[in-house]
Amino acid sequence: MSSKKRWRLRTHYILDAKFQLGWVGVMVGAMLVGCGAVAWFVGRLPDEILARYESPADIRGLVLKLNASYFMLTSGILIGLVIILTHRVSGAAGVIQRAVAGFRRRDFGGRLKLRERDYLQDLAAECSELGRELARREHRQREKMDALFLALDKGELETARELVRGLREPVEA
Repeated sequence: MSSKKRWRLRTHYILDAKFQLGWVGVMVGAMLVGCGAVAWFVGRLPDEILARYESPADIRGLVLKLNASYFMLTSGILIGLVIILTHRVSGAAGVIQRAVAGFRRRDFGGRLKLRERDYLQDLAAECSELGRELARREHRQREKMDALFLALDKGELETARELVRGLREPVEA
């Protein structure tokens, strides 16, 4: 498949409108707060300081300083928000990844409870249900194996044969 075809496969970028657009709103709000803070600061500059800026070079320097201030303030706010956002997604994904790794080791009791505002709540709930189902199936399988060993120990070959046939069938939920 060419890269052009692969590029066209993605048709929807807003997959979870509440989550994604909510964070877009937070980012725009952060930028507006930064802009408002710089505007507030400029509005509070004393006239004596502004009177010093007579030449275009002086005014250009002031504008550059104000832009740098806006950039630094907004960048700081956005860095904090991005850290929070990525932690809500990657932290939740890490919890789910550790739980699924536990499933491979037959440890079905791993933590799958996410914090209330973490992303991937539905996936965590599905994985939690999957863990309970796998635990039930493993328990039933062990019961069947125990019964098989008991029948073999007692020499009850016909019972053992029936149990082996039952082991070949899929374990029901």
